[in-house]
Amino acid sequence: RHVCFSLVVLLTASSLNSQLINKFQLCSRSDPNLNDCLKSAIPNALQLLSAGIPEFNIPQLDPMKISEWVVDSLPPLDFYQKYTNIEMHGHTNGTIKEIDAKLTDTDFYLSMKLLCPEVDFRADYEYSNAILNGVDFSSTGKTSSIGSDFYFQTIFTGVVNQKDGEDYLSITNVDTVSLDVSKVQFKFDSAVPEVGEKLAKMLNDNWQMLITKEKKKYTKMYSEAYKNEANALFSLIPYNQIFPK
Repeated sequence: RHVCFSLVVLLTASSLNSQLINKFQLCSRSDPNLNDCLKSAIPNALQLLSAGIPEFNIPQLDPMKISEWVVDSLPPLDFYQKYTNIEMHGHTNGTIKEIDAKLTDTDFYLSMKLLCPEVDFRADYEYSNAILNGVDFSSTGKTSSIGSDFYFQTIFTGVVNQKDGEDYLSITNVDTVSLDVSKVQFKFDSAVPEVGEKLAKMLNDNWQMLITKEKKKYTKMYSEAYKNEANALFSLIPYNQIFPK
């Protein structure tokens, strides 16, 4: 009985994997034109995953969600910043401008430069000891920001591990190494409306300087979200199916 049950489970899992993999454009890792293949396959996959695939328990990719993130307290915004219930919209609508992939039987490397027309960040926020130029911006509430022409480079690295006799890809690190935008607009719905208005004005008046000096703090958050979402998908489909030899 145990053997029969195990066989049924394996056959069912194999069928589900096959049904899921058929939804994607596949790229062979030995293809000499691998980069060209991925340049079209990845945006297609992102659009497919944007709304999620409920029948395979794949949640929607847009928005990407993080429950909590604390930003490093370093100048120029040298104060405690905590964000919860984070939603990041628009990251699945990007166009790949450059791509470089090296996929082997044991290791994974993918570098992409993407342009997203608009990305939207929304969260609950808490700022403590937020004193800048003699003004206290300490407050709690909701915040959002919209970035236009969001251009960034992200590098994914990973390893291939065995699980239940199959090889699966595990992304071990994601590094968003560059980020540029043409404009950012901030909004705050603060528990103290006057503070929220001052915060929005301060950030909107100085967004170019702040993006230049602060972006490394926030790219860490994007990288974490990209890593989580990638591993959620790659844990479902064997490596040799999603990236065949």
